[in-house]
Amino acid sequence: MKRLLSIILIIFCCETLYSQQITLDFCVGTWEYKNPATGEEFMMTLKRSTYNVPKGFGGGIKDCLVGGYIHTKNGIVLINCMDQLNENKKATDYSILIFHFGAKDYLDLTVEDFNIKNGYNIPKVIGMPSKITLYSTSPRQIKMEIIPDEQEKVYLDNREVFARGTTLPREMILTKVE
Repeated sequence: MKRLLSIILIIFCCETLYSQQITLDFCVGTWEYKNPATGEEFMMTLKRSTYNVPKGFGGGIKDCLVGGYIHTKNGIVLINCMDQLNENKKATDYSILIFHFGAKDYLDLTVEDFNIKNGYNIPKVIGMPSKITLYSTSPRQIKMEIIPDEQEKVYLDNREVFARGTTLPREMILTKVE
């Protein structure tokens, strides 16, 4: 009986560990978030790409995901950068950039908020600790957390400063549509 309970416990633990893993391949495609209470919708399309790691950071090529998104509220398009997907750009030039570093159970997320720009008209880039985690495999769902880093920075020019926060939904459960 103890042996049977041990085997069941091991199977349960392995299943739990497996279900929490997320890969870049799992995320390729189109994902959608809808919140009827706020009227917000967010759709993103992700595709595979590669990133050339600078020599100062070890050099080489790293697999990543890049993409574009549409953010609407009450039927009004606030941001639409999906046209980027048809362009051949460097990975860092897309509005969404996703990496998987090491044996973590989440993907590192960087996203541009085009509604927040500094004095030079440059959109705010929101990176780590923003992340994507696996929410469900059936239906295919991911959890996207956009966490603006509001650390104090030294600016040489006030035009470099960005407004605090983000206009994008901070936490979303997205469902795979393609």
